[in-house]
Amino acid sequence: MLCLQQSIGFFKAVRTGIFRKKMSEGGYKIRNQAAIHFITFAVVEWVDVFTRKDYRDILLDSIRYCQKEKDLQVHSWCIMSNHVHFIVSAKMTT
Repeated sequence: MLCLQQSIGFFKAVRTGIFRKKMSEGGYKIRNQAAIHFITFAVVEWVDVFTRKDYRDILLDSIRYCQKEKDLQVHSWCIMSNHVHFIVSAKMTT
């Protein structure tokens, strides 16, 4: 298990601003762009793909790209063998 938690002073911000729909209705939508969100996903059939460094690196490189190019702010993350948790927000510019 590979985890990082930055000191953000609060951890109750999970799922703030997320309103779910059934996947057949267009997937999940983030309605509040300024909120902190809990994002999680699992590998199909819970296959242990993140035990391999190559696949873990692809995921981490993708997150780094989103941080640099899309202003993703990662507050906390945890990568396990077959699923991932993130607490993220968008950097708000004024």
